[in-house]
Amino acid sequence: MTTQINPYNQSIEDLQKDYPGNDFEQGLSQVEAQKRLATNGPNKLESKKTPKWQLFIRQFNNLIIYILIAAALLTTLMGHCDNPFMVVR
Repeated sequence: MTTQINPYNQSIEDLQKDYPGNDFEQGLSQVEAQKRLATNGPNKLESKKTPKWQLFIRQFNNLIIYILIAAALLTTLMGHCDNPFMVVR
């Protein structure tokens, strides 16, 4: 069983042995870049755009926010009507 070392843990010399024919100083040639583009597609991450209302709702998904809301409700139930506004501020 062989242990695979991650490329970021290897030295440049070891990487050059593993990837012969690649120029580590100049990068890929134009021909090799076009070949890889045709084979693998563009080097692009795809992401969905999150709606703004969903981003707004996510802001309230926090334990501290829940504690503050509970404190505001508790002070309202206790009859201190001016205090909930101070808790939320």
